[in-house]
Amino acid sequence: MVETIKVQLFTRASVQQDSKYLYLFTDNWNRTSGKILIDSGSWYCKCFGTGLKYPTMTQAVVRGLQNSAPISTMSDQFRNQISDSQFEKFCEILNFEIETIKTKLKTESYIGLKYSGQFGCGKISNMKLVAPKCFKYLCEKLLELGINNY
Repeated sequence: MVETIKVQLFTRASVQQDSKYLYLFTDNWNRTSGKILIDSGSWYCKCFGTGLKYPTMTQAVVRGLQNSAPISTMSDQFRNQISDSQFEKFCEILNFEIETIKTKLKTESYIGLKYSGQFGCGKISNMKLVAPKCFKYLCEKLLELGINNY
């Protein structure tokens, strides 16, 4: 198991300067927020599609960086909540994200994971209340990474 560290705040610049850690950030599964174009050669665009952008606020400010990886807790940039009626789709997306994180940890030289806040029940997403079945699954999957989100 790798070291996991909960941090209060990170910025695009601070993550770029801390290449020893893989940073997890909450994202929307459509990858549709932001105005600044991500380099189409990045691992993120190769994995999730080209023409993607990153925002200047929220944890997704690090979207597209080599040492960052998403955890979907919303469906889109309009703050539409994930619901338990979307459980199968959520599981499919989350499973892919967790496996991608595990692969990056195995194949790249990271000494651990850093993340901010609780995934799924932070400032924007209210998954714990509006999608408790999805939230429970999210917590189970995060435990595989050494993150207790309960």
